[in-house]
Amino acid sequence: MSKLCARKHFAPWIAGTLAFLLCMILTWEFEKSENSRHEEQLRAETMQRLSLIRAKAETAINTRTSLSLGLNAYIQLSPTVFEKPNWFKGYASKIMAATPGILNVALLEATTIKYVYPEKRNQSAIGVNLLDIPWQRDAILKTIQSRELNLAGPLKMVQGGTAFANRFAIYLTDESGKEYFRGMSAVLVDAKVLLNEILSGVPDDLQVCIRGVDGLGEKGAFFYGDESIEELQPIRQEVTFSGGSWQVLAVPKSGWGMASPRTAEIRFLGFMLGGTIGMLIAMLVNSNIRRGETLQALQAASNAKTDFLSRMSHELRTPLTAIRGFARELQELTPDSQSQAFLKIMDRNASHLQAVVNDILDVSRIEANRIELLPQPASPREVIQELVASLQPMARSGDVRLDLNLDPLSDAVQLDTNRFRQVLFNLAGNAIKFTPGGIVSIHVSEKRLDEQTSKLIVRIQDNGVGIAPENHQTIFEPFGMVDASMRRQFGGTGLGLSISRSLCHLMGGDLTVESELGRGACFTASFQVDVISKVTASDNEKSTIEPRSLVTHDPILLVEDGEDNRNLIRYILQKRGAQVIEASNGKEALKLIDEHKVSLIILDMQMPVLDGYET
Repeated sequence: MSKLCARKHFAPWIAGTLAFLLCMILTWEFEKSENSRHEEQLRAETMQRLSLIRAKAETAINTRTSLSLGLNAYIQLSPTVFEKPNWFKGYASKIMAATPGILNVALLEATTIKYVYPEKRNQSAIGVNLLDIPWQRDAILKTIQSRELNLAGPLKMVQGGTAFANRFAIYLTDESGKEYFRGMSAVLVDAKVLLNEILSGVPDDLQVCIRGVDGLGEKGAFFYGDESIEELQPIRQEVTFSGGSWQVLAVPKSGWGMASPRTAEIRFLGFMLGGTIGMLIAMLVNSNIRRGETLQALQAASNAKTDFLSRMSHELRTPLTAIRGFARELQELTPDSQSQAFLKIMDRNASHLQAVVNDILDVSRIEANRIELLPQPASPREVIQELVASLQPMARSGDVRLDLNLDPLSDAVQLDTNRFRQVLFNLAGNAIKFTPGGIVSIHVSEKRLDEQTSKLIVRIQDNGVGIAPENHQTIFEPFGMVDASMRRQFGGTGLGLSISRSLCHLMGGDLTVESELGRGACFTASFQVDVISKVTASDNEKSTIEPRSLVTHDPILLVEDGEDNRNLIRYILQKRGAQVIEASNGKEALKLIDEHKVSLIILDMQMPVLDGYET
C-alpha cells in the first residue's frame, strides 16, 4: 500500500517532467527545422545575389566582345584595312572612348602584332609574335582553330599589368574562293576594371570567387578569390559568353551553419511552453488520480448500496411471500365474504409491494451492470399474444379497449422472453393506466437487418393524458415522473420506464416516446434478435415433467432459512399429503440427505452458513 501511495505521490511530477522533456525535444527539433529553413533562405538569397553577379558579368563581357565582332565584320568587307594604319587608329580611338577598361586595340597580321592603339604606351608590343610567348601560345592556337571569338586570360601583358584578351581570328577568301587565315583582332580589357564592374555592389558578408582562365569554365583555374571555397559547399553559377564560360562561386562569410536569428526566441518560448505544459500535465494527472480515488469511493459506495438493496429486497420479498401465501390459504378456509374481500385486498397490496421491491432490485442490478440476459428460442407472435391476453383483465377493469396488430414476424428468434415481457408489460400497463375509457393499440413489426439478425419493433399507442415535450427525457430517469399530481392520481414509483429503456439497450434496441400533452402517447420499443429456423416442441413446452402425487414413502426435504416461509411451504405440502423434513441451511440439508432417502428437495438459494448454489 505504501509503494502504491508513493507512486501516486510522484506520478504527477514524473508526468510533468516527461511532458517538459518532450516539449524540449520538440523545441530542439523545431530549432533544427528553423535553422534548416534559415540555411535554405540563405542559399536562396545567395543564389539571387549570384544571379545578379552572373548577369552583370555577362553584360560586361558581351559589351567588350562585341567590339571585336564589329572590327572583324568591317575587315571582312574591306580587307585593305591591314594597309590603312590611320583608319585603324581612328576606329580604335572611338571604341576606347566609348568603352571603359579598354587598354588597347590591336590588329595582328597572322600572329604578329602589326598595329596597336595607343602606340605610345604599347610601342614595345609592335612586332611581337604571340606564339613566342609561352603562356599565350595555347590561347592563340585555340582562337585560330576554333574560328570563334575567344576571351583569354587574365594574362600578363608584355607592357605590364594583367588583362583579358578578346581575340577573333580573321579569315578571308581568295580569288579562287578558298579561305585563308589573314590575322586576328585583339581587344585587351583591364582585368581590374572588368572585375570591379562585375563585383560592384557585392555585399560585405558574401565571399565570391571566379574560375575559368581562358574561358574554360569549371575546368579552368581560379583567377579571383580563394579556391578553398570549394570546401564550403558554395552556390555556383555559369557565366557564358562567345567561345567559353566562367564559373562564379559564392558562400556567406559566416558559413551555412549559422543559427537562425530566431533561435533565442524559439528556445525561450519552448522553455516557457514546456514549463507551462509540464505544470498543467502534473496538475491534470494529480486531478485524475484524485478523480480516480473519488470514483473508486463512489463505486464502492454504489456497490455497497447495490448489495444493500439486494439484501433488503431479499429480506422484503421473503416475508411478502409468506404474507401472500398465507392470505391465499386463508381465502380457501374462510367462508365469510367480508373476510374474503379483506384477504384479497391484503394479497393485492402485497403483490404491489412485491412488484415495487422487484423494480428496486432491477434498478440496483442495472446500475451495477449485474443483469444477465437469458435468450432462448421463442415465437415472438405467441409471446406477444399471451402477454396481451394477460393484460385484458386490467384493460376491462379500466374500460379500455386493447387492440393488437401483428405484421408478419419470424417464426422463431433467440429472445429473453422474461425481460421482453417485462418491458412490454410496463409500457402497456402504463398506457392502460393513463387512458381510462380510451383505446390502447399495440402494433408489432419486424425489420430484417441481415440473414441472421432482425429487429422487433413494438409501438404502443394510447389516446390518454399525454406527456409534454419538455418532460420526454424526465420520464426515463429513475423515479422520474411528470409532476407530483400525476403520482398522487395514478400512483407508481417512476422506475418502470427507466428499467424498460435500460433493458431495451441491453437487448440491442432502444425505447423512445412521441407525445403531446392531452393528445396521448406513443412508445416505441425495439429489440435486436437472432433469427433461427424454428422453435422445437421442447422449446415451447414449459415443462415435460408429468404431474405426480406428493404422497410417497420417502419424505420431501425443505431447505429454507426463513421460518415463516418454511411454515407456509410445509403447510401446503402436508395439506396435499406429503411428508416433510426441514433444514435451515445447506449444511443441515447435506446432513439430512446422508441420513434420509428423500423423493424431492425444495431448496432456497440465499441462506446463511451454506447457500443453495454451494449446496
